[in-house]
Amino acid sequence: MRRGPGGIAVRQRPQQRSNDTAKFSTYDLAEKYLVWMWGSMARSVLRAPILGQMLYARGFVSTVDRLPLDKGVYELRSPEGHAVFGEPYATIFSHLMRKSEEEFEQMLRADL
Repeated sequence: MRRGPGGIAVRQRPQQRSNDTAKFSTYDLAEKYLVWMWGSMARSVLRAPILGQMLYARGFVSTVDRLPLDKGVYELRSPEGHAVFGEPYATIFSHLMRKSEEEFEQMLRADL
């Protein structure tokens, strides 16, 4: 995670170097993304239902504005801030960015 003039960027470290995974206007949104990724990984280890697939299947949530920036890349905007993602994370995170910390944690702990 690094802070720059465009906000906060999170980069995953795969075998090969890639562009930023996501960019956030606030620390809170970056934290929410990281908690989601870690929580999703923990759910996978525990063989709990995969939430990301369910959220993606619902499509973009209507309470978050989305602006296409490039093919498969969107800027999501809400009162909480804005974030830039490629698919499928843009669709999934549109469901998460307006949720409270409590709602968010309940989602991750469900069916464990």
